[in-house]
Amino acid sequence: MFEEDIISEDLVEFDLDGRKFKFKPTTAEDELDWANDYWEIDKETKKLKQNIKKRTLCKVANLIEAPWDKETINKAINVEKEWSELSSQEKIDFMKKINPRLFDMIVLKMGIIDGEAQSKIKKN
Repeated sequence: MFEEDIISEDLVEFDLDGRKFKFKPTTAEDELDWANDYWEIDKETKKLKQNIKKRTLCKVANLIEAPWDKETINKAINVEKEWSELSSQEKIDFMKKINPRLFDMIVLKMGIIDGEAQSKIKKN
């Protein structure tokens, strides 16, 4: 009856300039797991605020498949692993090294995917 309330964890494939990626849409569980990483207390106002940079980098962990091979990854972050073997932190470290235009395109696409998944929830 309220199936649209559930975010599918099926991987979503997307292509950017001939590069193929697979992303797992963000769930409430992901957000809860990341909360301590990207919520901060503002030193001046003492109010809770999101650190958008940290939140964006957390989403990189849900990038399950990426086009870069072991050699490219090793050259960028000195880790000899395939993308699928990288830890969340290693994925973040790698993503910090890529071209800013490509990084923006990937983040935008992940945001669109998450927005589409969440827009399925009907508003009253």
